[in-house]
Amino acid sequence: MDWSKYIDTFGEGWMYDRKSGHQDDDSDSPKGTQYGVMMVPVDFAEQAEAMFPDDVEELDEADLTVFVETRFAHGQPVHIVDDKVVAAINARIAAGATLTPVEQDALDPEKDEPGVRKNPNKSYTDLKAKRNSPL
Repeated sequence: MDWSKYIDTFGEGWMYDRKSGHQDDDSDSPKGTQYGVMMVPVDFAEQAEAMFPDDVEELDEADLTVFVETRFAHGQPVHIVDDKVVAAINARIAAGATLTPVEQDALDPEKDEPGVRKNPNKSYTDLKAKRNSPL
């Protein structure tokens, strides 16, 4: 099987365990081991698991959700902040200016306006939507 055509087919890249790396030793990831997830077509996953049963495991959506939210998202901030945008808005507030709707949206993490945004990597549902995953 020519695996090269399947590697990162969906452009997702590796999602590595950020809670426990190679040098860490915990019950879920012993020292010298680091887990990662890559989205690949089902037939590729099944063949990889058959060829490397000790190293490859196909995850269902529930297990993937747990991995993303407890391992991949570990240590990541809840919000992604564009300091320049927020500083400019704070300067306008300090000057007594009324914020425009765009500036108000920039301070609302639920809006997709540069400023303060919700980090989509903290939730599997948000990550899946951001990446338009084929699951």
